[in-house]
Amino acid sequence: MKRKLLFIPSYYYLTNPLYESILRKRPDWHTVYFDSQDPRFYQLNKRNAQKKTIQAMFDEACEISIQDMLPYFSYYFMFVREDIPPCKKWDISRFPRYWEYQRRVFTALDRIKPDGIIQATDIAYSSKLVDSWARKRKVNVFTIQPSFIDFVLFRKRHSFKTKIKNVLKQYILRIPLDPIQFVYGNEYPRGWLFLWGEYFRDFYKGTPIYDHIRITGNPVFDEVLKHAESGDHSPLRSALGIPPGKKVILICTQDLKRIIGNESSLLIQTLYLELVKNLPEHYFIVKVHPREEPEQYHRIFEKVPPGIIQIIQDKRLHELFPITDVQVSVSSYSSLEAVVFGVPIVLVNPSNRIRLFDYFNGEVELKATDSENLVRNVKKALSLDYRSIFLPKREKFLEKRLGFLDGECAARVIEEINRIIDESKSERTRSGR
Repeated sequence: MKRKLLFIPSYYYLTNPLYESILRKRPDWHTVYFDSQDPRFYQLNKRNAQKKTIQAMFDEACEISIQDMLPYFSYYFMFVREDIPPCKKWDISRFPRYWEYQRRVFTALDRIKPDGIIQATDIAYSSKLVDSWARKRKVNVFTIQPSFIDFVLFRKRHSFKTKIKNVLKQYILRIPLDPIQFVYGNEYPRGWLFLWGEYFRDFYKGTPIYDHIRITGNPVFDEVLKHAESGDHSPLRSALGIPPGKKVILICTQDLKRIIGNESSLLIQTLYLELVKNLPEHYFIVKVHPREEPEQYHRIFEKVPPGIIQIIQDKRLHELFPITDVQVSVSSYSSLEAVVFGVPIVLVNPSNRIRLFDYFNGEVELKATDSENLVRNVKKALSLDYRSIFLPKREKFLEKRLGFLDGECAARVIEEINRIIDESKSERTRSGR
């Protein structure tokens, strides 16, 4: 009998390509797409235009219904609140709604009876419910790194007041709305954490999950390499209306306003605008982050002469990188993907005022703190001389960060999951459970 593996989506733009990469290897599994409709991801995942395509890759799909609960989820989750007005603070009928959501999740899991559960985060509300269910039924849970990990959070601690609130929610009200700590992958130490490389595992020394970490590489990059090495990309250039001979500069935006504030966000947008205005001989593609609205960038670049810029959101980055000569962002996972594709990157930080975790550490990128700096470094990154410097740095950087770039990361994930499930079953058989 085939092993039954259940896949839980988080942000669709991260889990879609990850799960596709694993399923493309055709593991001998019965696969279930389990859309928990987690309120943390609700507002964004409504935009998942590929949802039906993704679900079709699975043997079975299950979706938890939450429409009747949205005003109550809106009270706690701001991403629901953007669409649905919240219930009143004194409306304690929200608590039975949360218990009903938990019941629906548990009932679905009891019906499906998975042998293993695959997820991309362990700190969402539904993840905590799934982990709770899995712990009681001794089902293995596998958390697979889908993107960068915010290691700044490793140093954060909940305040005493927050800890009291968490105890109240989790153990008294039985509503585990919030993670009990900040470390990604460490919420459920009996589970398994699959990381890209040793660079990431080193940050987990001393955490309960450390012994359950496995290094697999990033399955998404198996497919990236195929795209990067495939030949003629002129049809895509033509479809996007890029004039022949023009160098392409890809600006990847990020949804940072909540983190760095409105003033810093405006400074970044101003730098992007100045870059476009100062290099009209090149062609610019502004790739809008899935969590942002394209309209704001149409307003920002509305006075740029036509024919040198295009603002898009739905096109996949892996389609754009093969036609890109330089990529610009603040400090994005998209920049790591660009490096994998062999595209030089320039990272923007106006006046060095933004304090984000530095994933690149000066090893492979150029940096810009003002408009003049940005224009100069983009020109530098476009030069053949710089490319001869960049490529050897790229090789060392990727070896350190990713561990594997052999096209077999998805196969490694599948092999590890099969081995762990089989060992768990053998152990239960021996112990008579």
